Amino acid sequence: MRTVEFYEDDTRLALPPPRYDVGITRSEGDASAYRVEVTARTLLRDLALFPDRLDPAAEVDEMLVTLLPGESTVFRVTGAVIEDPGALGTRPVLRCVNDTLA
Repeated sequence: MRTVEFYEDDTRLALPPPRYDVGITRSEGDASAYRVEVTARTLLRDLALFPDRLDPAAEVDEMLVTLLPGESTVFRVTGAVIEDPGALGTRPVLRCVNDTLA
């Protein structure tokens, strides 16, 4: 695990608009589990996935991940019955500090 420090408040940072690629797959053998892979094209500050916005029972294994361009992370969602899995890769489910400042 690494730590990325920013020496200004988030509202004072000149963060770029968020750009990223998302791949979503349903986990094999478990219809209520998904794998959401996010690859940053720009710096993504405190990337978070809120699957409970699609299904209140959904849980995610990780939150507040900062990615540098080219880096990837995988969020694992469990306990979810989601009609449109593609929604896991869009706002307001997938968010980061960048898009609140853009």
